[in-house]
Amino acid sequence: MAKTRIYLIGTGVIASFHAGSIPALPDPENIELSAADPSPDARARFLKQNPQTRMFDNAQAMLSEPAHEDDIVIVASPACTHCELTCVALETGRHVLCEKPWAMNTGEAERMIAAAKRNKRLLGCCSCRFQGRLANEKVKEMMRTGQLGTPYHLAFVNRGPRSRPGIEYQPESKWFLDRSKNSGGCLVDWGPYDLAVLNELLSPVRVDVVGAWMTSPVTAADPRSVVFDVEEHIGAMLRYHLRNETVVSVTYERSACVHGPGCHRAELEGSKGSVYWDWLGFPQDTNKMTYFHDQDGALQTDEIAYGEKNPVSAFHKALVFFYRSVKGEQVPSVLNEEAFFNFACLRSIYDAALSGTPQTVFRGA
Repeated sequence: MAKTRIYLIGTGVIASFHAGSIPALPDPENIELSAADPSPDARARFLKQNPQTRMFDNAQAMLSEPAHEDDIVIVASPACTHCELTCVALETGRHVLCEKPWAMNTGEAERMIAAAKRNKRLLGCCSCRFQGRLANEKVKEMMRTGQLGTPYHLAFVNRGPRSRPGIEYQPESKWFLDRSKNSGGCLVDWGPYDLAVLNELLSPVRVDVVGAWMTSPVTAADPRSVVFDVEEHIGAMLRYHLRNETVVSVTYERSACVHGPGCHRAELEGSKGSVYWDWLGFPQDTNKMTYFHDQDGALQTDEIAYGEKNPVSAFHKALVFFYRSVKGEQVPSVLNEEAFFNFACLRSIYDAALSGTPQTVFRGA
């Protein structure tokens, strides 16, 4: 049996996660791993951990060999390189899984989508790491069966007190703090996961960003010798238009730095009940959700227990799901037009915050 070839562009921290995901694939013994990075030190560190890797000093040389039908390229370099490297890989006839943030702007994302269509390849985003959780599937079931009545408001708040990439997390990677290299701060770092879950949960045909704001709280740990111009706290009021013409207002907040307490809250309110749950399940899943509803005129509170359905960890889902999609399986990957829609919603939050004017994104537009 011919080996499935995986090509990594970039050999930093996130690339190591992808390499570490190979044992979770259905047939890890049938994988041939190649990697490319211009940094000799980065290549040496990666090779020490993954000695069977075919190593290259540039992506073009690595991808110069003829493509196989199920070749997979993973773009795991800084965001400012994603568009160019993704398009190069797609033009060689290979499927591409791109790290988040997917691109620097919607113009770049449009180029990537066009290259995928032109070459009839799958183009995925790593924002699927929290897809397919049983908790989120249970909430979708409660909506589908009418248990909540007509949904009208979703609070989706995720406040991390001190978890800034480039400062508290992965402090050696200061490029996270430079908008010209990463295109933004906490929204592009964690927002792709948030929007993937929100859009999977509600399946909107249109999203209005009614208003948005962003800032970066000041701390004594803020670096002074490098560019630091990204937001670390952002919020928006969103209006989700569903397929059945229901409109759900979404209160959205994400931070990697606040002076107040941390909070991870997902609560969906409906005309007949509401549900409060741990959508993230990270780092420790509570394995239960709380359902509030009326019973004989009094408020009833029930706990609903669940177990994690998918044994694949969040760290491994991006590659495992994409690999299985390439093999023709139906899994909760974030691919092609869906990935573009999620990315367009994310960029519209920035556009609303910067311009002070509402934005609208249509699915399939």
